[in-house]
Amino acid sequence: MTDVSERLLGGDHRSTHRARASLAVCYRQAGRTDEAVRLRTQVVADRERHLGADRPGSVAARRTLVTWRRDA
Repeated sequence: MTDVSERLLGGDHRSTHRARASLAVCYRQAGRTDEAVRLRTQVVADRERHLGADRPGSVAARRTLVTWRRDA
């Protein structure tokens, strides 16, 4: 899904970012923690680049990433 979105809309499109975030959640729920953390790291970078590091969406994404890394 993220490959299609990236190809059609571009890597920096909002829908592509959402697809990555959703896929990261699916990976985590499936026990694919390393892949989930890798994707969530990319989501954090995307949000910080596009929204700014101090915006609520960026802060929430970072907080989730910290939790996932701690639980890994």
